[in-house]
Amino acid sequence: RRQVAATTQRRARILKFAKGSTYLTPSASGVAAGVSWHPDELPGLGLFWGLVAHIQRGLQEMLMHGIGFSGTVRLAFLIGLNDGVNVSYTTSAAVYQGYLQDFLDELEAQLPGLTLTMTLFRAHAADPASNATAIGHVRTASDAFGAANSNVTTVSTDGYGLEPDGVHYDAAASKAIGITAHG
Repeated sequence: RRQVAATTQRRARILKFAKGSTYLTPSASGVAAGVSWHPDELPGLGLFWGLVAHIQRGLQEMLMHGIGFSGTVRLAFLIGLNDGVNVSYTTSAAVYQGYLQDFLDELEAQLPGLTLTMTLFRAHAADPASNATAIGHVRTASDAFGAANSNVTTVSTDGYGLEPDGVHYDAAASKAIGITAHG
């Protein structure tokens, strides 16, 4: 209720669908089923399909509460670093760019008549667990994907601070991400 009351004034509805320890790489590439954002996952199992359902439920709630809607869905997408750990999951930047494009194309297909914009937060370079080659593929693919799609903005996270684990963003970075995502 508080969320609905707050968003009726600003005309923004924020839906969070965050899942840790996940991949964009399809499970057919060696990733365990159910932890991939790739649209080739089974509709009842894959995270991609959970996101689609989450967005659709959010839009239905807005309609039920009489909240007006401009027709634009803004998606903030933080690339997890798991895809950068194993070079076999990110065989090349071109292949990984294809995974990003598959995600966007299918999400647009699942939200017909709506305008989708994506803010893609590029993977941080400082993850100590990442394979240097694989993280390079993910970062190069992110940049190329952003350049190839006019509705995608890529944001570098290299200047953002990390927690002592060297993986998770610190509080200041999390706030900056939220501000950028909200627009």
